[in-house]
Amino acid sequence: MSAEKAYGKIILKEYIVTIRQSNKVIKKTVSAISPDAARAGSEVYGRVINIKTAPIKIGSIFGRVLQSIPFVGKHVAAFATKRLSANDRFQFFQTLSNFLKGYTVDESLRMMSENFSNPIKRVCNEIRSLPSGDFADQLTSINEKDFPSIIVEVIRANSKVTSLSETLMEAVRFERKLIEIKKQDRMGMYMAIGYFLGACFSMIGLWYSYPLLDGMKYFDIIPKEGDARDSLNFLLWISEICYIASKYLLYAWGAVAFWLWMGRWFLPIVTDRIILYIPVLREVMLLRENFLACYQVGVLVEKGIELKSAIEQVEKSLVDGALKTDFKRVLDLMVKGTPDWQKGFYSFSDLDRALLMSAGSSKEVAQVFQAQADQFLLNHRAGIKWLSIWHIVISAIFGLILIYALTIIMFLPAAGGLQMVDDF
Repeated sequence: MSAEKAYGKIILKEYIVTIRQSNKVIKKTVSAISPDAARAGSEVYGRVINIKTAPIKIGSIFGRVLQSIPFVGKHVAAFATKRLSANDRFQFFQTLSNFLKGYTVDESLRMMSENFSNPIKRVCNEIRSLPSGDFADQLTSINEKDFPSIIVEVIRANSKVTSLSETLMEAVRFERKLIEIKKQDRMGMYMAIGYFLGACFSMIGLWYSYPLLDGMKYFDIIPKEGDARDSLNFLLWISEICYIASKYLLYAWGAVAFWLWMGRWFLPIVTDRIILYIPVLREVMLLRENFLACYQVGVLVEKGIELKSAIEQVEKSLVDGALKTDFKRVLDLMVKGTPDWQKGFYSFSDLDRALLMSAGSSKEVAQVFQAQADQFLLNHRAGIKWLSIWHIVISAIFGLILIYALTIIMFLPAAGGLQMVDDF
């Protein structure tokens, strides 16, 4: 079903038109009475590559209501169609590249559609339904959730100097690099947080176990005075301290996590500006995004893509926040012809901006972005390392105290009984 607008007796349908301009491919939503009318009205913007009827993302009235809710509606449509994940896209490019060594594009896509399930099957069929032509243009006609513009630009740049099969393998290598970077240090970080939360909850559980043991008269055998009672009192004292510390550490950890999640959801720019002034949090939360952005700009420029176009493509891939705002600001400065466009990167240090300003040729700009990316990655990993160390240290301290407490609880009544025998 298509989206329609009624004007008197004339019913206009909405079409998604893919248009090839001089140095980029754009998509426009056009209201027209027919596909031919949509094509005719769009040719003023450039060469029309493809026209397809705009679908209703959520067909129900309830879905439309949800889509109208701020901060919710933009996420509702994601449930309507299952898009290619990074792993799906990796598999799609790799398989297609291997098929192209012996078959045409259409034959390769047909065989893949017969042997894969959704969403790869859907993507193969969608590409086959498009007019033959430049493969990058065809990918642009597909939903950007399936093929991000930055991946398409890598394919477009490489297709000028090599075969489509090798071009797709280059896209595979590029995306594999991004996937590996995003997964690096994640497991160690999750393990450290898991140990920390486990240790805190263990301390809280230990404190709440004492009343249960006392109700069972577990400690009644211990004399009111002596070494055994002193050990019990010391255990209760240190357990209370650990209980209070664990409780407030969990409160603080949960408050920071909630603030980061909600802040980057509702007020991403303000939140990022605040994070920039918090040393370890800055390295952990923001520098990975800085690395990915600089790395992608460097790769695109290195492959011959114009700097302005590279920054534009990377800006589309960024999440809302200070860095995305910086990229938009830099694009505006470039459009205005400002020579010191590098000053638009507010999230970068003065040294980083100075290095960018020192670059002359496109090759030097690519090298500077790559060097900055490497430095951002090193600083990010250092922040992850320090945060993990602190989590592990706290977990180890609490763990040792827990072992001590369990040992005392198990053997203290026996020691108290022996003391009573000796006294007798």
